[in-house]
Amino acid sequence: LTPGSGASSSGSCDPGSQTALPAGTYALEASYVPASSTGPDFGASVSAQEPLVVETASSLTSLTSPPTTGSYGTESSLVFSPTVASSPAGITPGPTGTVAISATATSGANKGTTYPLCTYTLGSISTSCSPSSDTVLAPATYTITAAYSGDGNFSPSTYSPGAGTLTIAPAGTPTIALSVRPSTVTYGAESQALFTVTATPASGNTAPVTGTVALSTTGGSPVPLC
Repeated sequence: LTPGSGASSSGSCDPGSQTALPAGTYALEASYVPASSTGPDFGASVSAQEPLVVETASSLTSLTSPPTTGSYGTESSLVFSPTVASSPAGITPGPTGTVAISATATSGANKGTTYPLCTYTLGSISTSCSPSSDTVLAPATYTITAAYSGDGNFSPSTYSPGAGTLTIAPAGTPTIALSVRPSTVTYGAESQALFTVTATPASGNTAPVTGTVALSTTGGSPVPLC
């Protein structure tokens, strides 16, 4: 305390950069402890309480080198590496919580539809997340969004670099296998033959092959069978 005008004394202090109060509302009070040299004329005293509101800090979400291309059925190979920093930088402890990665179609029949891809938990041993093996995106262009959930001390934030940032190409050519049982039938009893077709996706593709298969004889004048 520094003596001021009259009999009053004043002073000020700040908690320093190493002090971090969780966001919330606090009641503050000042407790006076007499110095031993002041003598018995000054006793200990406590001020009236004053409020202090600590608001949530801003956060900044980003993606490190997000993928720009992929193919239908291989979405699980896409890798997303989100980061969330405090804004301004350097606030400790930093943001906690999760980052949800999603893709919104910007072309094709499903334009405007948003698909969840994966969720990353800040502080995990891994630095990235990938879609599950049953995640399928139709061939089209997509906007990738990383949305931070926020926590008690940091507000949510979203990263989205713009439309058409991820292009999903059609899958490769599937392998078609045909089985005929029995392989020999009598004229007029062709319906006794059973044709079984198996379609296997290209290597690395987990999406099921859909559509139709037409069976016919080969040669100069193919005869459609089924």
